[in-house]
Amino acid sequence: MLPPRTSSRLIAGICLITLILVPAQQATARPQYGKAMTSLYPDLAKKHGKDGKLSCAACHPAKSKKQRNNYGAALGKALGAANVKDEDAIAAAFKTLESTDSATAGTTFGGLIKAGDLPGTDDVVDGEAEWKVLFDGKSFDGWKKTENLDSWNIVDGNLQCSGERSHLFYVGDDEPFQNFEFECEAMTAEGSNAGIYFHTKVQEEGWPKYGYECQVNITHGDPKKSGSLYGTVNVGAEDIAGVIEDNKWYKTSIKVEGRHITIKVNDKVTVDYTEPETQEAFDKSFERRLGEGTFALQAHDPKSVVSFRNIKVRRLP
Repeated sequence: MLPPRTSSRLIAGICLITLILVPAQQATARPQYGKAMTSLYPDLAKKHGKDGKLSCAACHPAKSKKQRNNYGAALGKALGAANVKDEDAIAAAFKTLESTDSATAGTTFGGLIKAGDLPGTDDVVDGEAEWKVLFDGKSFDGWKKTENLDSWNIVDGNLQCSGERSHLFYVGDDEPFQNFEFECEAMTAEGSNAGIYFHTKVQEEGWPKYGYECQVNITHGDPKKSGSLYGTVNVGAEDIAGVIEDNKWYKTSIKVEGRHITIKVNDKVTVDYTEPETQEAFDKSFERRLGEGTFALQAHDPKSVVSFRNIKVRRLP
């Protein structure tokens, strides 16, 4: 048996050798990462940071910083044996990761950052499914236009509607959506009207009959304003005053769990509605009840100009 002092020195030596020989597989949260990311991606820092600065939450959005995610694992591999306090090495690793595939199918970490999303938030967290980005910022892949096809265009990497009535249906997934969380950002020109449909079906013409519509309208003449569950739970101008405004991006969140629908605009709850089990169709033109289906964005009229970006969804059990 070794003397206590010799034994302690031997154990310490083994630990040091182990740290040297075993490569880092997961980047551990350090302030240098936030500083480097803030410098590289100022737009991301402005959107998600505190006082324009990013912190470890960029990779660890959950309560515990011990949470593992693909971005942190990839960063650890990119850094390898580099000094984790060397901001130049960290910045170089970030740049390397831009072309690396994220957990969201078909999207790189750089693609998420370009879309304004934190790269460490698209993994499975607490048993929930990953977020899936529905619009790639450059094409209509996964989407189908109906009626007046020219009413939809891609402008500066955003979906934009301007023209006669048309609907843009998401067709990029064979499995219909039932329980889910959906998010997007919208920006309305003054006096514009649009909509976000869910649990709907592809329809070649007319206003979508199936599912519900979340209204997109801040100053258009229709009294049903953004965040309304159109024709079921209507939101007035006074409900969104000071929360959202024309010519500025705002976030819309739609969540369906069973018969419960929650809608938020800029994180303010505008709809908290449970559909009755005996819900009947609204009329012959509109079902306005839950079932399953896809999403659709609405071009309402020639005077309405509305843009959409950062469109994503994740399925719920």
